[in-house]
Amino acid sequence: MSKGITKLQGILVVVILIVAMGGAAGYYYLQPPATTAKPYITVTTWGKNYLDSLRDGVGIPFEQKYGIEVRYEIQGSSSEMAAKLIAEKATPTVDVFLAGEGPMINAAQAGIIAPLDPSVMPNLNDTADFAKNKFNMYVTVYVLTSGWALRTDLIPKDMAYDGSWRWFLDPRLKGKLAVHDPKWHEFFVWGSAVYGGDEYNYEPGFKFAKDLAPNLKFIFDTDAEIYSALSSGEVWGAYITTSVAYGMVKDTGVQIEMVYPEDVPTVHGIKSPITLGGDVIGAIKGPKLDLAYKFIDYILSPEAQYEYTSGLAAGPVNPHTKTLPSDLAPYVLSGDQLARGWKYDVQYISSNMDRILERWQAEVAPLVGKSV
Repeated sequence: MSKGITKLQGILVVVILIVAMGGAAGYYYLQPPATTAKPYITVTTWGKNYLDSLRDGVGIPFEQKYGIEVRYEIQGSSSEMAAKLIAEKATPTVDVFLAGEGPMINAAQAGIIAPLDPSVMPNLNDTADFAKNKFNMYVTVYVLTSGWALRTDLIPKDMAYDGSWRWFLDPRLKGKLAVHDPKWHEFFVWGSAVYGGDEYNYEPGFKFAKDLAPNLKFIFDTDAEIYSALSSGEVWGAYITTSVAYGMVKDTGVQIEMVYPEDVPTVHGIKSPITLGGDVIGAIKGPKLDLAYKFIDYILSPEAQYEYTSGLAAGPVNPHTKTLPSDLAPYVLSGDQLARGWKYDVQYISSNMDRILERWQAEVAPLVGKSV
């Protein structure tokens, strides 16, 4: 039974006071004590294992430690979410933006991202230098590798992958592959490298995409699209992050092998580069900025980094994080592969994305699935 004063008890107190005062008009009504709502913050994320890993590895222990509830705003793509957050700038409904670096740059340029405050974020100070933004507007929260995920159980033996990028142009693969559009950067910059370019010289990327287009079933924009197509066998291969591949294997049990072609031209001194990216996190300007800082600091802690990146098959950014579980080895670069990691200039590609997308829609998209 509640220990607070009920309405009936309050009325009885009033009656007693009136009687005690001889029926005087003046009296007091005792209100029950007000209850305080639990504080909360809202964080953006994607679905599937992205949500599961964030909730289980970060959100729940954060709430247990600080008594602050974590709510989640699911995004199909962080580009779409950035546009939404910019539109609601005056009355933000999100406190922490977890996103790809390109959309985060757009959000920061629109003035909705608050600079991080190292004075109240000790774990930010421990984070690896490569993860920090030079303007201190956001920080990389984990490192992701991108490459080709192949359904090796579906590919005929006489068509087995041979280690070369040329394999993907085999006409027998017509309609059996999928790639993400350039808003995600990784495939486009990797394709530029295949034909001798890089993120600054991306004209070769258009040529490679056009040559590959007949073998594409479709171009996807969200993880959910490729998750369905690859797990069902609609396509045999897709250029995706290891995190998506790991989540698919864990959820569905499908047989997927991550491959990184070994004959790509050298880029910036890196032989046969493997694209590295990483989602980033920033605090939205608003009334809950102090809570946003607290959450971002916690997600960078060694304990949260271990739980979070283990669920994503991603690389941690806090060097004090303990070694990840051994079953993640097929999805995390090591040895010679690690030396091939290429962290391209995201800001440069992002600054040119409007014209890249315009050309992509005009020159590449119409060729998808069409014979040369």
